[in-house]
Amino acid sequence: MNYLPLLSTLAGGPVPLHGVAEVMLTAATDYAAPLWEVSPQVTFQDPAGGSVVVEAFWDGGRTWRARCCPAVAGTWQWRATCPQDAGLAGAGRFEVAAAPPRGAWEQHGRLVLSTDRRRLAHLDGTPFLWLADTAWNGALRSTAADWHEYLATRRTQGLSVVQVVLTQWRGARQRLPQQVYLEGDRLSVNPTILQQLDARLAAVNAAGLVAAPVLLWALWDSDPGWALSLLDAQRLARYLVARYGAYQVVWFLGGDGNFAGARAERWRTLGRTVFDEPRQRLVTLHPCGQSWIGDDFAAEPWYDWIGYQSSHGGGEGTQRFIVSGEAARLVDPPRPVINLEPCYEAHPGRAGGGLHGAYEVRRALWWSLLSAPTAGVTYGHHAVWPWATTPEVPEGHERLGVTPAWRAGLRAAGLEALRVVRQALEELPWWTLRPAPELLTLQPGTADVFAHQAIARGDGVVLAYLPRGGELRLRTALSGPARWIDPQTGAATAAVASATMAAPTTGDWLLVGSLD
Repeated sequence: MNYLPLLSTLAGGPVPLHGVAEVMLTAATDYAAPLWEVSPQVTFQDPAGGSVVVEAFWDGGRTWRARCCPAVAGTWQWRATCPQDAGLAGAGRFEVAAAPPRGAWEQHGRLVLSTDRRRLAHLDGTPFLWLADTAWNGALRSTAADWHEYLATRRTQGLSVVQVVLTQWRGARQRLPQQVYLEGDRLSVNPTILQQLDARLAAVNAAGLVAAPVLLWALWDSDPGWALSLLDAQRLARYLVARYGAYQVVWFLGGDGNFAGARAERWRTLGRTVFDEPRQRLVTLHPCGQSWIGDDFAAEPWYDWIGYQSSHGGGEGTQRFIVSGEAARLVDPPRPVINLEPCYEAHPGRAGGGLHGAYEVRRALWWSLLSAPTAGVTYGHHAVWPWATTPEVPEGHERLGVTPAWRAGLRAAGLEALRVVRQALEELPWWTLRPAPELLTLQPGTADVFAHQAIARGDGVVLAYLPRGGELRLRTALSGPARWIDPQTGAATAAVASATMAAPTTGDWLLVGSLD
């Protein structure tokens, strides 16, 4: 028994509470197709008698491992069974002790759905605000030093989640030195590159962040989510869940795919066969741009929350998808609703031509946060997702032209807007905010979507975003102190509470006020 590292090894000591406990097993013989020929399982039992059963996973040669995330301090026991190989059986015990917290989960527990199932929360009920970055290729292409620099920076910028891809796909297939999964007579995996991914995902948690890995990228038919047979896709996804399910993760079963309509059945089947009950980690899908899949998966027990992607367009249609599409029309959504990929900073597609700037990013962030019950949002930068070390044309995305090296997106202006998002929301009971368009007597966005005013109401508070300044006209006057907040800097200006309130300038502004 040892503690799987957060980039280091604790030999002989106790496993940290909410860390990763690992059992290593040695098979009695070699296998030509280890993912298919043997099926070892390990049962971890906590001091109170509760237990969790996990699959052991092959890690090269005759080595197998099983991992769990202990949430109770004290003496744990484990027992491994394998009907095909006596070497993959055994038993033992280990100690779990509290340790200095790296992330909020060590204080509040793993991520679950809130009691009303409308937001994400920790096990003890503490609300969790999803503020993510799309570092899709980062775990696969980064060096250890570069990944550490990126994560340390993102933590100081207020992010809470990092979205990554775990297997080769169009963004990295030809540029990876080795492939994660190997196709042949029987699907297999490459332990060498997976051991690198162990360290990268462990580093995300060591930085106090949650990892959101994509198991099966699925935009094109050549991506693993579609190219693999259903049986191979199931086996690969279950393998990755076994390997990384003890980390602090939220799963994307599929990434960037069209999962709607007739194409949904494959993914419903995958969800049912990949994720056993009871589950320790939340699951969703990351659909392709401007597709809505909430209805297609509403009855699936493994589908915990609704993710959507408003995409990188700059035209009227993209903006209306955010502010008046399916996410905004849900009167009482049965699950959290989060925009997982609004427009990337520095990405082509700005209305009228050019690249999206910090303003377009701010607007998409606030529209997304306030057009559905506030649960979180994802930021992205066009230099970061491909994770190039020198300027390059991203593989499979040639129409986008050359992207700069990843550090160009490390401290971009839009990230200051994300810091303001966290600052502004954490001063409020943000988890109670719900869209409240009925408070407006005039919606400028009806005639011009780019002027859409997003407004939400929570316990005693109102929060509104005005993309072009102007007047906010309310049916009822605010009942207490109000302030304008500059969404670029977070600087606040006192406002006189009334039913009609004029923004300080023609730029974009936030208004925070009280309403009984």
